[in-house]
Amino acid sequence: MHVLLRFGLPVVLVAACGGTKSEAPAGSGSGSASGSSLTGSAAGSGDSRARCLAVRDHVVDLIAGAYLAEPNTTFDGLDRSDPHIAEGLDPAVTRETFGAFLATDPGKAWLERQKARAISAPAMADTVEKCVQLATQANLDCWLGSRNLPAFQLCPEPGT
Repeated sequence: MHVLLRFGLPVVLVAACGGTKSEAPAGSGSGSASGSSLTGSAAGSGDSRARCLAVRDHVVDLIAGAYLAEPNTTFDGLDRSDPHIAEGLDPAVTRETFGAFLATDPGKAWLERQKARAISAPAMADTVEKCVQLATQANLDCWLGSRNLPAFQLCPEPGT
């Protein structure tokens, strides 16, 4: 879960788009890649950009799902001194109560703020650009077909 801590989203997507590849946890399933392989000739097209934005949104949702599935691990990785993390997070919430907090309206609002923060991060804009330039159709299909973060991480890097 190392990539999940503190919404390491840009790191996950950068790794998928040709940066340093993150190791997926053992026993994770693979994503479903389809066979068509577009090269850089499609880079920059509106459809390519739209699909890369969809990948960005999808991986944010996958990370949020992993956060919900592992609230204790998530809580342990939170930097509660970061004002963006602390905003909306009741100081009385503990490791033991964090999962229950996430199921409340304030907890859902907190998670939505974290997702919005990850989507709007400057590193994310750079990552989307790399995706537009480097991703093949097979990469996009695999990333968008991933049902969980370990499967997403097993998708091949562009160019492999």
